[in-house]
Amino acid sequence: IEIPLPNAAGRREILNIHFAALRKGGRLSRPLCDAIDGTGGGPGDDGPVDAASTPDPTRGRKRRALRRATDGVIGRLSPGRRAGFDLADDAVTGGFSGADLEGLVRCAGSMALSRARKEGAGVESLLITLDDVRRALVEIKV
Repeated sequence: IEIPLPNAAGRREILNIHFAALRKGGRLSRPLCDAIDGTGGGPGDDGPVDAASTPDPTRGRKRRALRRATDGVIGRLSPGRRAGFDLADDAVTGGFSGADLEGLVRCAGSMALSRARKEGAGVESLLITLDDVRRALVEIKV
């Protein structure tokens, strides 16, 4: 039996599953959460995300889909507006299996931990950023 690779929506769900505990613990930066959700949030506050303000992946799917669609239309109509980074996009994680995505999350966590140790910070202040995920993508694709 052949199991096909996940499409963008499937990759987004897989990423949400693997990042869920870190998101609930406030260990993800706002730009990274935007990239996971595909909401197109540009550069902004790089602090931790409040767990209460993050959407439940099982609720509000229609609202999030509508928001993504309207953000896409607004982005095309506003050439000066910089589109955000979408982690589930085909150009970024296309061809990744569920196990590859899990490895990406683990690698990004390791990069964040290594950065925190170099800065002399402890695990308590660990924050995984979009840059950690981008570096993990480079490492995994090599």
